[in-house]
Amino acid sequence: MPSLHVGLSLWCAYAAWSVLRAGHPRLALLPWMFPLLMAADVLATGNHYVLDVAGSIVLLAASIAAASMWGRLAGHRRLPRPRRSVTS
Repeated sequence: MPSLHVGLSLWCAYAAWSVLRAGHPRLALLPWMFPLLMAADVLATGNHYVLDVAGSIVLLAASIAAASMWGRLAGHRRLPRPRRSVTS
């Protein structure tokens, strides 16, 4: 059984990373701290095993791949990335 604690934190980090990577590439790495800390917490408290954490990573990767293939087959296009505006 994959760890839903780690799976949900991975999903949230992926969503935040997807939004932030266009405008703030360095800031986009910050959301990935959440799943790392969640995995450490889950393993330290003994609620799940290492394979549960690995299972949630595999499940999220398969879900993202399936969703992107579904979008391609359905003919959906990705939204264009917003241009970075330079303010003075």
